[in-house]
Amino acid sequence: TSMRRTSIRLVALLAISSSVLAAAGCEQLEGRNNTRKGNRLFKASQFVDAVVAYEHALKQVDSPTIHYNLGLTYTKLARPGS
Repeated sequence: TSMRRTSIRLVALLAISSSVLAAAGCEQLEGRNNTRKGNRLFKASQFVDAVVAYEHALKQVDSPTIHYNLGLTYTKLARPGS
């Protein structure tokens, strides 16, 4: 019975670990999808929508590339002399 309890605990631990890892993976996938969406919107000169997509991406994945893209997009929104 001791061996059986250890096996049950191991299975439970593995199940919990894999669901935590899956949740983290989904969040990163969502962040990458939002980054790609922001890139498409940027190329289409839809800068306000691109900012929204990049900001959503940063909530899921903290990446220097996303920060750079967001900053670049903000420069496109800035009006000189305003």
